[in-house]
Amino acid sequence: MLVSPTSRSGLLLTEPILVNSCGIPRFWATVWQCFLPAGHARATAAKALRHIESVYGYIDTAANVAEFEAALGHCDMGYLINLLQGYFLFLRNRSRLSAATEERWQTALRFIESTVRRITLASGDQEQLHATESQL
Repeated sequence: MLVSPTSRSGLLLTEPILVNSCGIPRFWATVWQCFLPAGHARATAAKALRHIESVYGYIDTAANVAEFEAALGHCDMGYLINLLQGYFLFLRNRSRLSAATEERWQTALRFIESTVRRITLASGDQEQLHATESQL
């Protein structure tokens, strides 16, 4: 669920964030959001978060969010690639293909790709970085 600064959630927010059904922020979505460019418009960030929320919605029905977040944190490329393939098929079968569907897919791909790239870069393991980039 996307919580905006104007919502009556009881949270003191300056930017919209994604939270789960218990109101707890989605960890990797929040980390990803921290790295958005400073000039990023709030509406653009909210739109991207709605697309990422779609990924989390898919994961809630097709997999396990805790497993996904652990796989993302450990850069488990096999798990993430399978999840992305499933999400792609979900989008393709769910509705007619449109610019909005493509945008949703590209946002999901960028979210996972940029998160994995940051984690891999932070590890300093050049071999893992090259392997990760070739798989993405």
